[in-house]
Amino acid sequence: MSKRDFKLRLAVAEGDKIGSSIWRIWKHRTADDIYFAVRSLAGAIKVSLHASGLCHLAFSYQYWSAGKALNAARRDLISWTREDVGPNGWRSAAQIYIPAEFLADTGQTIDAETYLISAPQPGKAVIIDMIYSRRGIGELRRPPGSIELGNATLSDGHYFIILGGIVPFDVEAFKLDNRLDRPRLAGLSNPELLDVNRAVIYSDAEKERHLKLVDIGGIKLTKR
Repeated sequence: MSKRDFKLRLAVAEGDKIGSSIWRIWKHRTADDIYFAVRSLAGAIKVSLHASGLCHLAFSYQYWSAGKALNAARRDLISWTREDVGPNGWRSAAQIYIPAEFLADTGQTIDAETYLISAPQPGKAVIIDMIYSRRGIGELRRPPGSIELGNATLSDGHYFIILGGIVPFDVEAFKLDNRLDRPRLAGLSNPELLDVNRAVIYSDAEKERHLKLVDIGGIKLTKR
C-alpha cells in the first residue's frame, strides 16, 4: 500500500487542554481527492472534495451499509460542485469555524502529531480555510493574519492549501439563524454519534458551492 503523501490533524487548545474537536484532513493515496472529518468520526461521516469538482458530506459506505445512520434518508447528506479556481487563481472550497464560546475540555489526549491552535478571544473564531490555487503558498495573496497549516501539490499542477486565522464570529446570531433548523440536520443528530462526539453544522453548500462547518460542541440550537 502506498504511503499517504498529505495528512494533517489540528485542534484548538486552551492552555494544556484540547477545547475543540480534533479535525483530520488528508489526501487520497493515489488520487487528488481530499477528505476531512472530525477525527473520531472519520469512519462514520466525512467530507469529500473530489478532483472532479464534485463534493459530498456523507456517511461512509461501511457505516451506511451497517444500517447505523438511523435518521438519514440517504447516504449523502449534501452534494455540490465546487467552483473552479477562476481568473483570480484561487477559490475556497470549505471552511471550518471554531468559535471561542463553544470551546470546552473534551478530555482528549494531546499528542505530538496534532497541530494545536491557541483559543481565540470571545466574539471570535478560529477559521480553517481549505483552498485550491493555481499558485503556490509563496505566491498566494493570503488574508491578513492568516498562516499556512499545510499544502499538497496536485497532479494537474494546482495546489491544495490549508490556511488558519482568526475572524469575528457572532455566536448569538448563529444560534438564532433559522437556516440551521433544516431537516437535513437530522442526519447529524444521530444519537449514536452525538453521545461520543461533538456536533457540526453546515451551510447551504448546494447554493453557495462552498461548505462551511461550525464546531458547536454539541450545543442544542433553538429556532427564533
